[in-house]
Order: sequence, then structure tokens, then C-alpha cells
Amino acid sequence: MAFLLQMIILYMFNKESLSIAEDTQEFFYSTLEEAVESRKILLSPTLLNYLSSVLAYYSLSQNLCQEESLHRALLKKYIQSLSAKTPSKNLLLKQVAEESLYTLGFFTAFFKKKIIGLEYYTNLGSNAYKRLSKLEAEEEKKDLFLYCGENFLVFLELFRYVSKNCLNFSPFLKK
Repeated sequence: MAFLLQMIILYMFNKESLSIAEDTQEFFYSTLEEAVESRKILLSPTLLNYLSSVLAYYSLSQNLCQEESLHRALLKKYIQSLSAKTPSKNLLLKQVAEESLYTLGFFTAFFKKKIIGLEYYTNLGSNAYKRLSKLEAEEEKKDLFLYCGENFLVFLELFRYVSKNCLNFSPFLKK
């Protein structure tokens, strides 16, 4: 968390602003807006809000998978979702989808070196979003999750942009 706050502070100073973002989600929302603009993608404020909330939530280490193996943890959650009742099923699928998106976006290089790599986690996250959309009762969330499932690779690229943008503000990294 301290590293993330340092990145946010450095970001604000680099933008010649002395005010610190009140909220981590604000930082990610504005960074996603930059990513969307640079990639010439049109996304609704609702979708930007959702994606920035995913980034803010998983930027806290206690919210990210705490198990020894991310692969086992995600696979276990996905398998549990197959037999779980609706509220638990939805939660498990949402965690699989979001954790896949976040970890792939921020740790792409790590997954490129693994036997079970990017394609596996991309399919897992995309399928989790699509299954979640079928189970969701609220029409707006149903559409949002389906859109995330169908555009998982686009959002993955946006998360990579955010990751690279954040890392560029670290004084410990060579330019």
C-alpha cells in the first residue's frame, strides 16, 4: 500500500499539483481515462468506474489472492463456483474474473514465463465474467459483466497501461 501511495503522490507532483487524490479510485479513474484516450476507445463512465474500483480494490495486498499459488487459488474458486449456490457462486466468479484481470494486467511478464500462461488466465477471466453475466439478476450488472467478458483483452491492455504508468512514477526504477 505504501508503494501505491508513493506512486499516487509522485503522480500528483509530476502533474504539478500539490493536492493528493482523496481516493485511490480517483487516481485509477483518471489514469484509465488517459489510457482510454490514448487507445482511442470509448467506454461509459459506469464501466470506467467499475474498472477503477477493481484496480483500487486489488491494489491493497490483503484483497489479492493470499494463497501460495495464484493458479490453484483461481482454479479452486472457479471449480467451487460450479456447485455453489447463487450468492456464493456470483462472488466466486467475480473474484476469479477480477483477480485474473488485475494480476494479468499488472504482472504480465511473470505470466509469460509460466507453463500455464496468459492465454489460460485470459480465458479463465473472460469465461468467469460471461458466466457471471448469466447469473446476475440486475440488468445493468448483467450487461456490464457480459461486456467485460467479451472485451477482456481490451481491459487487460488498459490495466497494462495503468501498470506501466504507475511504474514510471517510481523514483527507484531507471528510466
